Amino acid sequence: MSSHPLRDLLMLGKPDPATHIHIASLNPDLVASEILFAMKLQLGDVSQAHVTLVVIDDETEGVLGSLRRGFDTIREKFKLDYPGRWPPESHLLQLALLASDDVDIASFLLRFIGDELRCDPVGQLKVCMKFLDGGRIVSSGAIDPSRTLGLLYRSILSGILPDHLPIAMRILRLLNFHHHGLNTVHDQARFLGPDQATFHRSIQKLHCVVYVPPVNECNTTAVRIYDHSFSDFLEDSDRSGKFYLKRGVPGYNFALRCLHWIENSTGLPSDEAIFSFSVSNGWGACCNRSDDLIPGLINRLERFDFCRLTNAHIGQASDCWKPMVYDGFAKFLQWLFSLVS
Repeated sequence: MSSHPLRDLLMLGKPDPATHIHIASLNPDLVASEILFAMKLQLGDVSQAHVTLVVIDDETEGVLGSLRRGFDTIREKFKLDYPGRWPPESHLLQLALLASDDVDIASFLLRFIGDELRCDPVGQLKVCMKFLDGGRIVSSGAIDPSRTLGLLYRSILSGILPDHLPIAMRILRLLNFHHHGLNTVHDQARFLGPDQATFHRSIQKLHCVVYVPPVNECNTTAVRIYDHSFSDFLEDSDRSGKFYLKRGVPGYNFALRCLHWIENSTGLPSDEAIFSFSVSNGWGACCNRSDDLIPGLINRLERFDFCRLTNAHIGQASDCWKPMVYDGFAKFLQWLFSLVS
């Protein structure tokens, strides 16, 4: 700890009676009078300002270091020639406080600000700060990470074109609830139905929350959600609103796609992963349906070729899936019986 605590002061904005001024110090024993004195020396009269003392702990200090390195990369990548210091130290610390409990959040913020599709890191940082202010706790002015991240995530999803949103949400449901079994982008896209181009267009604006492998890795690597905070957001109806994904209730389209692949698998090695995935998840997906969707599902089942369910056909499934296959089909039969009993 420094023997000159006033040198450790980190100024987080000019005084404004309508706003909070956050002062960070590595010295937790620094008293308010010393803070105000230092501010008065450097910034002028602060008598009307509300001052909050923020102590930077080791975790926040580590996040600050990660953010600084990340912003160095962003400045270099975009060849930024910004007048003055960018990002302002005040913004940097507020982002560090937001991400201090989860290093993955810092990575998300850097991906969001350095989004290559938008090519506007200065503007993206302004968006972050806008939502950070909107996510403060009214009574104290403290940062509420859950609310702030929710606002950011909703803004990202709101940027998806209406024509692409249904497929994007199917992809997110697959990634969030059924992320085991389809281990390549190629298999994920084939299972859901759209061609590769449509699949990629639908998640184009999700690159800061979803990892999308480069084209040359699409046959070996899968699309995946970067971190749990985005999954938590999707499963929280209050935060996600119209983007809410309910756990335990597979999408209607998901059930239909499973039936399609159970019925149409060729038996070739290229279909093995998709068939195994479909036959182990499909019957359970059929059972977890709301009443208004049951007629459509029954209509599809009436056209389903149950003759495909021979031992030879089920034998295509990988051994690790077979217990789930038989158990799932038994529960499916019980569900069908319950509809007519």
